[in-house]
Amino acid sequence: MTRSSLRIGASGVILLALTVVAAIATGIDVEAFGLPFAALLALVLVGVVFALANLRGLRVSIDVPNDVRVGEPMAFDLRVEVGYPLLAPQDVLVRVAFDRGAARPIAFVQRADRGGVIPIRAEHRFGLRGMRDTARVTFTSSAPFGWFTIERSFDLSVRLLVLPAVDRLRNADDLSRAASRLVRHGRRTRASEDLATVRPWRTGESERIVHWKLSAKRGIRVAREFESHAREAMHIVLSTAVGGVRVKTHWGFERCVRLASSLVEHFHAQGHPVRLTLLRDAPTLFVASRHRHGTRAIQRELAVVTPRFVEHAELVLPADATCVVRAGGTASVATGVVDLDVTEFATVARWIGFAGGSWKPAS
Repeated sequence: MTRSSLRIGASGVILLALTVVAAIATGIDVEAFGLPFAALLALVLVGVVFALANLRGLRVSIDVPNDVRVGEPMAFDLRVEVGYPLLAPQDVLVRVAFDRGAARPIAFVQRADRGGVIPIRAEHRFGLRGMRDTARVTFTSSAPFGWFTIERSFDLSVRLLVLPAVDRLRNADDLSRAASRLVRHGRRTRASEDLATVRPWRTGESERIVHWKLSAKRGIRVAREFESHAREAMHIVLSTAVGGVRVKTHWGFERCVRLASSLVEHFHAQGHPVRLTLLRDAPTLFVASRHRHGTRAIQRELAVVTPRFVEHAELVLPADATCVVRAGGTASVATGVVDLDVTEFATVARWIGFAGGSWKPAS
């Protein structure tokens, strides 16, 4: 979709005001006022024609990545094909806006020959997560002296997912220690029972870990090693239920999503088996894979999750939950489960402990 518009600049408003004042002062005398006014009007029309000529025959295409994180610079390529030569002496300002965001200037296009291609590489930062499906590219050309401004906008279809930011968490290891205490007290999660590998049995170790069938085949005693011996499973629960004033709770929920995203990345990088449950109308479970980008599916879901505005939210947690992240509401939290309510200052100060005392993007 293409839109064109004509706007009057500040100098154009001043020019019109002076013209009206001159007309009143001369009593709208045709002989005294007609010739200068005609010359001035001709100059304005010529400037508008030149400005329109700058924007004729433009074709635009854009190339953006599939996803980017909040706060990180996103590099993208813009390709402008010129159908007519740029005639006016003024440069053409190029601006880009994604969805309904503010348009940001990215480049000035100077004179170009007909049939030429102008490649533009620029960067953009997003402050909010979510899906972006439209990029508006606006070209602005001014008439001489900036009296009038001609704009032409192109609405381009894109598919860009803005992932939540990941922060450096100072005290997040307390969660893994809490999970370790739960395991020692007999509350073992299903993920912690998974067999990781086998190794030769060492003298003095318990015979309970001996893999007897495999030992009989190999002729030596072989011991089993479980995932719980290395890292405890971390099951993070994110509540989507919020209540109260929508503007206030909306930002509280955004902080919840940002915290859950940071926890998932933190524990996955340390080698913990990570699972995330979204408490919606129907709870949804996501499991992180073991490879390097194993949290991609979880992060993409966190990018589009929306809050549920309810008056009274009573949370029912999974039995093997390690921690729950919520923005208000009430939760029946079992002993040993870490409750992270981002609306309470004690939660932010004790459990989150952001490096430097503020939200900082991970380096």
